[in-house]
Amino acid sequence: NLNFEIKTKMNVCGICKSHQSLQACSGCRGVFYCGRDHQKQGWKAHKEECKLLSQAAKEGMVLVSREAGNGTHPEQGKSVTMSYSGRLPNGTVFDSGDNFTFTLGVQEVIKGWDEGVAKLTYGEKATFYISSDWAYGPQGAPGAIPPNMPLIFDVQLKN
Repeated sequence: NLNFEIKTKMNVCGICKSHQSLQACSGCRGVFYCGRDHQKQGWKAHKEECKLLSQAAKEGMVLVSREAGNGTHPEQGKSVTMSYSGRLPNGTVFDSGDNFTFTLGVQEVIKGWDEGVAKLTYGEKATFYISSDWAYGPQGAPGAIPPNMPLIFDVQLKN
């Protein structure tokens, strides 16, 4: 069963890395713990990201700007170039790239990217917190992203 293989490979306790008896964080559903003691232990480090992922679950995505750009937004239908690193809420990096180019607003990328990049200005660095609905949804991306997984991207819109 492919879903079982992905779940056991990708979902591990945020503290001890066990695959046994996992329960998802009740806030973001993206970090897993094998028991209440480990959930309490991990909460301090996880709570800010959990709040942002919970907000993204309601709104589709949340953008947190880390460094201002030049003030000019990209145009829909035009090519944009990005640097990025994508990770699961448990910290597992599943993809990264420099000089990734796509056409904005024509669904060449996940909805969270089309929406988020449109809000950036050239040169801006930001973090996208994207709901699973605006990412890969119930199908996930086999071998990389489990089903129904919210995603986090650190991005920069290149000039």
